[in-house]
Amino acid sequence: MPGVALSHLREELEIVEGDHRARTMLYRYGQRCGRALVESYALSCASLSEVKSIIEPIWMEAGLSRIRIDSVEESEMMVTLEESIEAKDGKTCEFAKGYLSGIVSELTGKRYEVEEVECASDGYLACVMQVYEVVDNLRAA
Repeated sequence: MPGVALSHLREELEIVEGDHRARTMLYRYGQRCGRALVESYALSCASLSEVKSIIEPIWMEAGLSRIRIDSVEESEMMVTLEESIEAKDGKTCEFAKGYLSGIVSELTGKRYEVEEVECASDGYLACVMQVYEVVDNLRAA
């Protein structure tokens, strides 16, 4: 999605739904888009280490930013997004967070969420994302 289209979508969502709901909707839409992209390629990975080796070309297709994987552990990775098209005028990278969550979740078959630890719109050099596995421990009643 071109940067200007994403910006306009965000503005419309903020007008209609308010800031908090707009951010939530962008994150969730990003997740759907990330999952759909991976599904269209029929890709899968057994671990985050494998994700690291294939995520860059997948990520670049969206044109959201440049991506760099800084560290990978068993169930967490730290990712830097440089030149994010969302990180402007105090806005954080909601769609990119969701997109990253969707890609990693679909590749691994596990649930991953993403938190933005640093954002260029807050004066940092780049946006830093923490990608972490969420284990759902639901028991049948």
